[in-house]
Amino acid sequence: WNPGLLLVDHIHFQYNGILSALLLLSIARIIQKREIESAFWFAVLLNMKHIYVYISPAFFVYLLRNYCFDRHLNFKAKNFAKLALIVSLVFAASFGPFLVLGQFWQLMSRLFPFKRGLSHAYWAPNFWALYNTVDKVSGVLLKVKPNANSSMTSGLVQQYEHQVLITITPIMTFALVVISILPSMRLLWRRSHQNYSQILFLRSVVMCAFSSYMFGWHVHEKAILLITIPLTPLAMVSKWDAKMFNMVSVIGNYSLFPLLYKEAETVTKILLLVIYSVYSFKSLEIHHKLTANKFENKFLLSFPLMNFFETIYLMGLIVIQSIYLFCPLFTICQRYPFVPLMTTSFYCSLGLIYCFIDFIRNLHIIRA
Repeated sequence: WNPGLLLVDHIHFQYNGILSALLLLSIARIIQKREIESAFWFAVLLNMKHIYVYISPAFFVYLLRNYCFDRHLNFKAKNFAKLALIVSLVFAASFGPFLVLGQFWQLMSRLFPFKRGLSHAYWAPNFWALYNTVDKVSGVLLKVKPNANSSMTSGLVQQYEHQVLITITPIMTFALVVISILPSMRLLWRRSHQNYSQILFLRSVVMCAFSSYMFGWHVHEKAILLITIPLTPLAMVSKWDAKMFNMVSVIGNYSLFPLLYKEAETVTKILLLVIYSVYSFKSLEIHHKLTANKFENKFLLSFPLMNFFETIYLMGLIVIQSIYLFCPLFTICQRYPFVPLMTTSFYCSLGLIYCFIDFIRNLHIIRA
């Protein structure tokens, strides 16, 4: 089970158990070397929710290299034709009625709404949350007069200009996403037909989701599920993958807390995260046959699989939650009501950026 999915499943149609199940099914078919079935289910998934286009490069590169080419780069035209046919049929069934009715371009305009601004009303804890925070704090310190027509902390979904830093455009975010996934796609293409190519595929799926989350345009905080769900089976592969899963899972699930903003929900969401985290840490420790607190550190006070500084960071979430709960009682939050949410986004973004960099550094390493 996944506490983030449990929190989100019944309050937002874009992120639910059906879509997550189709994603895991398409991944499972890749691992089972049933590529045609994987292509079918992933095409169905894309047509149910286009947000999964973020991870489509990993599927495209893997299926093209492993199913349409042999080890010596000889093209398999028959296999390519089968893949193209199955994907085309799914898209034809989905988009055909809109083409017939002349509504195709209207549909496209709704699928990619670039006028909604760089960040959502509650900033997803990604690179842009860090960027927005620096811009906002700089504006306050430099006493820059805010834009009267729009503000990134107004709680409204709209376009806005940064006060101090360069205003980000959709093409900039797209370029950063493409640049950040290129190394993993190159690695996936070059290391095909090897024993661990399926592990590399799964890591590439996570890498695509992570890059899109970090640098994408108008990213929802709920999109963290696109990272944590495919990370779950990876946690069984190695100690490092398990550590990465635990880190991203705790930070990502905590970042969803502001979605349930009523006081009566506080105890429930905290208990969900704590119970899941304790179970996850302990079960993965047992799975990888670790001795408690012996993983890559010499400190006694650290969580399983993690070093001392990673442990301190996760413990810092307690401080962030305290700020979120009690800050409204103080004058600073009455004057700047966005402080609790901005603090949550900023702190979680630091942890997720750390995980993102570590994931890039270790993407190619296959270990026990």
